[in-house]
Amino acid sequence: SDAPPPMVAEGLRLLAHVSNTNNIDIKVVLCERVCPKLVELLEVHDVRVRALAVEALANLLSEESCRTFAAQQNCLPPLIECLGSIHNELLVHSCRAVAALAQSKPLRHQIHSEGGLLPMLALCFIGNMYGLVRYHALRGIANMSKEEALRRDIIAHGIPARLSRLARHEDDMVDPAVRHLVASIFCNFSLAEDTSEIESDEALRILYDLVASDDVDHVVEGIWAIANFCREDRKRRELIETDGVQMLFNLLRVNEVQIWYEVARVLLHVSAGRPGHRKFLIEQGALDAILAIYRYCSEDTGAAPMYRASSERRVAGPEEAEDEEMKVSRVERVEDVEQSARFMTMTVATHALKNLTVFPFARRALMDLAGDKPLMSLLRMEFNAEGQQHAASVLGNMCLNADCCQRLVYDGLIETLIELLKLSTVAGVHQEAAYALANICSISEEYEKTLVEVGIVDALLEVLKQDVDIKVAHSVIRSLSKISIAEAKYDMLGGGVLKYLVHYAQMPAATEDCAFRKACVDLIKSLADLNDDGQHAAMVQAGVLGPLIGILQKEQSDVELCLRVVEIIGTLTIKSDAAKHKALQHPELLPILMQLLQTEDEDLLFHVLTVVGNVAALEDVRAVLGRDER
Repeated sequence: SDAPPPMVAEGLRLLAHVSNTNNIDIKVVLCERVCPKLVELLEVHDVRVRALAVEALANLLSEESCRTFAAQQNCLPPLIECLGSIHNELLVHSCRAVAALAQSKPLRHQIHSEGGLLPMLALCFIGNMYGLVRYHALRGIANMSKEEALRRDIIAHGIPARLSRLARHEDDMVDPAVRHLVASIFCNFSLAEDTSEIESDEALRILYDLVASDDVDHVVEGIWAIANFCREDRKRRELIETDGVQMLFNLLRVNEVQIWYEVARVLLHVSAGRPGHRKFLIEQGALDAILAIYRYCSEDTGAAPMYRASSERRVAGPEEAEDEEMKVSRVERVEDVEQSARFMTMTVATHALKNLTVFPFARRALMDLAGDKPLMSLLRMEFNAEGQQHAASVLGNMCLNADCCQRLVYDGLIETLIELLKLSTVAGVHQEAAYALANICSISEEYEKTLVEVGIVDALLEVLKQDVDIKVAHSVIRSLSKISIAEAKYDMLGGGVLKYLVHYAQMPAATEDCAFRKACVDLIKSLADLNDDGQHAAMVQAGVLGPLIGILQKEQSDVELCLRVVEIIGTLTIKSDAAKHKALQHPELLPILMQLLQTEDEDLLFHVLTVVGNVAALEDVRAVLGRDER
């Protein structure tokens, strides 16, 4: 250190050569011995010495432990100061060093807090003569933009628009590596919580270039980012308007499960948008694309030879036994990963299909294209509960169409759904299976009879016993309310359905769920229609009046719902004195009925007077009704 600068420079040049190695041990030893001195030399006046010191340090920083050690030696402030130099070599290596430090997650925020982000952003747009400086600055930004807080700051500085302009200048983008770095930064931008400040055409056109690459990893990365951006409505619209959807569908011909998975994610996000977006997807061949994904994921493709290796292996000798066992274990692990990726891809594609089959013409088109085979096979994948859930939902949508339902029932859908209810332990599967069964039940009496014969009542009651959440309870209660066969209704009452209904109706979530309350009314009305006085008294004794009166309190503005509820109360209290007394134990009932007497709806008025007339038959009614009420 006391030697003349030329001598120090020669020593640093030698150190730079030695540190430029892939041997981690050498780098770690060098870092521990020379890093403190290199940090000191970053502040000397001789630019050549500083440049060589930064070069040696940048070489060492490719190793994680060296980055941590160098940061502890307070290397960041002098490195960031070097970013303001006009010396090309010093700029290149200081950008390299900061970009290397930004590979470590804990150091990214430190670089920002030390003031390193803005100089690195500025150097991304430096002139052509500083090509390497720009390349390493972009590398640093690509690393730092992996953090949400830093992404927000980078986007706030208008960097996406400037990067987009940079990408459109062919002279500036001769180096494909630089082009890929810009695309990688946009991939990181796609993870931002709010991407609305990024212009849709800027983001997608850069990613289209990435998707057009010959490198499969780059293609996957580009589709992944497009899928992330498609969480926002404007990006979905831009994808549709720029023919990006068709480009992605064409990529399904590539035999690569990761590409299929990312295309399925794009379909999922776009299909979750506006009805117009879904319609466009269907017109562009989304159903064909999803069926192609099913077909590819079901076939023996890239990894098939690895599967066969485990079954066709030769018998190993004693000395080879251990190696052979390890080899088989590796093959099986690869098989599991590949199979898991395929199931995941089919699950995402099925979720998108659920969104698309909301449209009647999509249901008919799907049945014409493929029948039920792919979906029925997904239902039977007991190891993929999410796939089962979405498949059951798609089939439930399909069963809204009578022709589709007939074909599905013929192929054994009813038995499969009942089996799912009995064997699955996943709430979402129960919910969607019950939804599908309710739709089947609504199609014809014949299907309803079949459902009762195969044990739908017991299967649904078993789900209610499990104390499921309100969404699942709603789906199950809706399904039970669709059953009109008297024997099945008595089975429900005998199975304790009222106890479960009252239990779920008292849950806090039920008070805010209008659809659930309406399903409860449907089921109680269905059971009250038995016209069995003994059962009416039992229903009142079980506590169904509580939920009904609660609905009247909540929904007085909904005349149709109030009419149905008051009609049920009238039916339950028409004969049984015990039921009338039970009704009067709810002090809020009569004040609500008095308010409903002001209605202009004659049907509602008739049923309100019926209930008042029922309870007025009691001898002690005068103790309940005041003079004004009478």
